Amino acid sequence: MSITSSLPKNIVILFSGENLETIRQHGGTGDWILNTNNFINVEYVLIIRSLKNELADKSDGYDHGQAFILGKFQAIKPKEASDRKIIQISEFVQLPHQESFKNAWAKLTSGQRNPITYKNSSEVLEKIKLNPDNPEFKWQKMQQLEEEQVNLSLADIINEARQKIAQAANVDASKVNIQISF
Repeated sequence: MSITSSLPKNIVILFSGENLETIRQHGGTGDWILNTNNFINVEYVLIIRSLKNELADKSDGYDHGQAFILGKFQAIKPKEASDRKIIQISEFVQLPHQESFKNAWAKLTSGQRNPITYKNSSEVLEKIKLNPDNPEFKWQKMQQLEEEQVNLSLADIINEARQKIAQAANVDASKVNIQISF
């Protein structure tokens, strides 16, 4: 029995005005200030529409607070010359206009002001009646449309290595220690 299988999986919930095209251009959703340690057991990224920002996309018909994209978490990528990060997604499904997905932000976060939160996956999926294995969902590969050259910080490289080692060893990432000697 592996340690990781007994740990609850998490979902990161984002309140964003980005549209699907922008998300695809970056290979995920970007411009977040976050702690990469919060992503150790993240399996999904749920993006919820925010229409409060003047740059928010209003053309796709999703309401303010409505869940519109579910993605499979891939990695955290730093933005060039910035302290902000892009949350990369390996695959995604654009959610249908379904009543249970409306007002998702209020249902899942009680309307908190911080646009990012981390929750237990099974609780979130149950609360908004979202089944990632729904046969009607057409999961699509997230193919980054524009290639960016990014210099990773040492902390980001170590965190990514820790996650990959943990996955390969079938242990929790918090159990992986990486030491560098100069």
